[in-house]
Amino acid sequence: MEEIEMESKEKKGDTGQGEKSHQITSNKRIILIVLGAIVLALSVAVILLGYSLYSESTKPKLCLTDECIASADRIITSMNMSVDPCDNFYEFACGGYVDTHSYYERGYVDRFEELGDIISYRVLRIFDGGILPSMPETVKQAIEYYEKCIDEETQKKVGVEPMLNHIESLGLPRIPIQDDTAIEPSPWPQVLMKGEKLLAKTPFFLFLFEQLNETTHHFTWRAYSPAFYENLFRILLETFNDHLEGDGVDASRAAKELMDLEKKLEMARMVYPSEINERLMTVAELQAQSDLNITSDDPNRFDWSEFLTSYLENSVLKFDIEKDKILVKNPQVIKDTFEVLYNTPPETIELYTWFYYFYSMAPFTTPDLYEAFIATDIYSKLFGGPPKNLKKRCIYFARDIFHNAISYEYLERYFDKERKNKTEVIVEDIHQAFIQLVEGLDWMDEQTKTFAMEKVDAVKPNVGYPKWFFVPGALDERNFFMEDVRGDWLTMNINKFVVALKKYDPYKFKNDTNWFGMSKIEVNAFYVPKHVSIYLPAGILQAPFTGNGLASLNYGAIGAIIGHEFTHGFDKTGQKYDKNGKLNNWWSNETKENFNERVQCMIEQYSKFHFPELGPNVTLDGKKTINENIADNGGMREALIAYDLFKLRQVGNEKMGTEDLHDLQPDLPGLTNYTHKQLFFLGYANMWCQNPSPSILKLLLKWDVHSPGRVRVLGTLSNTKEFAEAWNCPTGSKMNPADKCVVW
Repeated sequence: MEEIEMESKEKKGDTGQGEKSHQITSNKRIILIVLGAIVLALSVAVILLGYSLYSESTKPKLCLTDECIASADRIITSMNMSVDPCDNFYEFACGGYVDTHSYYERGYVDRFEELGDIISYRVLRIFDGGILPSMPETVKQAIEYYEKCIDEETQKKVGVEPMLNHIESLGLPRIPIQDDTAIEPSPWPQVLMKGEKLLAKTPFFLFLFEQLNETTHHFTWRAYSPAFYENLFRILLETFNDHLEGDGVDASRAAKELMDLEKKLEMARMVYPSEINERLMTVAELQAQSDLNITSDDPNRFDWSEFLTSYLENSVLKFDIEKDKILVKNPQVIKDTFEVLYNTPPETIELYTWFYYFYSMAPFTTPDLYEAFIATDIYSKLFGGPPKNLKKRCIYFARDIFHNAISYEYLERYFDKERKNKTEVIVEDIHQAFIQLVEGLDWMDEQTKTFAMEKVDAVKPNVGYPKWFFVPGALDERNFFMEDVRGDWLTMNINKFVVALKKYDPYKFKNDTNWFGMSKIEVNAFYVPKHVSIYLPAGILQAPFTGNGLASLNYGAIGAIIGHEFTHGFDKTGQKYDKNGKLNNWWSNETKENFNERVQCMIEQYSKFHFPELGPNVTLDGKKTINENIADNGGMREALIAYDLFKLRQVGNEKMGTEDLHDLQPDLPGLTNYTHKQLFFLGYANMWCQNPSPSILKLLLKWDVHSPGRVRVLGTLSNTKEFAEAWNCPTGSKMNPADKCVVW
């Protein structure tokens, strides 16, 4: 303390130069303080800016387009996030969908049905808008058909008289079973020729012209009749009687007689899979097979040359009766069917033939006959049939025959044509992915690999619609054969059968990509083995299948569907056809054995899927569904490789060969905690969300060759190692079994 005071006194004693020095020192201190404050402020600013930039860089970038927002909403509301994805990924991805989508209206709901409903509603708006002068003639014709369909008042006024006039023109009685022994039945072969001319149909067999390419064609013969049963006969005949003023048909007696013949025909048509023996036959050989139970001078002998000559008279088909051949599905069935016919009284055949042509026209006469038809139709009972709502039903019928016209008008108004181009890129990625898949197979020998890759390269993709579709005037030009579908409601429907089976020439326009009568707005995809072609109509090129905003979702959905169709060319059936669409064994024996072993693994695996809601012992038929299951699994693996090809393009291919490729696209709102690889699998599962009623599920398990949606998710993803890696599923968990079944 003393030293301090002394120092202070010494400073106070300084004068002159000392004061000046003190002043300078004070100024320096002020400057230093200010500079320090500035540096501190700058430091704080830099730190805050750095933190801000760090926060911005680490904050996930969100995709806020309409497509992404819609996808996020659809996926989130479909999920049940309380479920462990490694335990049951279908419930995790679709549990919320089942809780919010009722099956009560039609017994079944899924993504395909939902999108189909949107398309149908839009088509309804087009039709209710009426005919516009600017529309192509074929579109106007489609709307005219729809307007006559919904005009039930006119249908009631017209009644059944036009139908009876047609029946009478075939040489059949207006009313059957009148017990007038003075009237002999017309020879039934002559009646069939007239009936075929009228409706392009016969009651005892199906005769179809198949043109495989511009030069290769044949007729196909197979035994056929609708699924008739006794109550069907009785109900329809009783409804018909309501329209008659005098004596009607003895419905009970007729139903019994018809059913007796139907049972005999069913026995003749019955073929076990082990007995199937397709054979190409000349007309003379077909005649010989039919003549085994009749003499050549019998008036009821069926003359195939005469029938085919008549058949070809009102068709554009070219068939040389002397040289060309007919593909007979089973020659023994011809013998057995004609044996039944030749041993049946002509009066009974006349009754059966009368009923068949009545049955073919009745739905297009009066509303009550249509209702009776649908109520007794077994296929409508099994699969739902046409919509009950009148307008929806008429759209259903119109789309069946005027598919090009309706597709044209729909796509002009509602379809983003750029989506066709984007999908074609994914198709090419799947193509390259399949080649990579084949190259990496360890169970296929090199020669068979070469054949397989040649076939992959031969697959012809058809995306959206054909190239000519929007060329001015092309629609009407290519629908020339539809000109005859005009007139009243019954006449339009009679003529539609004829034009579809006999007037359509798929190779008239030689440079066209042929869609073979497929609707361009159908929500589906197809593979045609004989043409080595896949078809992706514009109808399926919409969310949730594509147009989802992110590549991960699009490749997981439409990518897997495209891969599914590619793989159909190599399933149990597709593998029998070569790159030219010909039946040809291009497999080595060893590779075929390896293939069959892998197929058997998948059959056994899928046969273990259990449906406890239907009973303790209800399981999937793994054998019946094997082709679709092979396609699902192969499609998934191809889609994963294709998605990697997309990601490689994002980074300029500099990471080729790396195992972990990051998707540079933004995240989905509300799903930022999921990686893009996880979104890929969510996109796949989401498109298979469905909710069938127990009764419909039971029918699907019995009849459908596709597995139900839950199995398509659980089976495919549990066989996919990339899924287990993306979701960190431990080995042995339900979604990551130690033993997996992989074919392609």
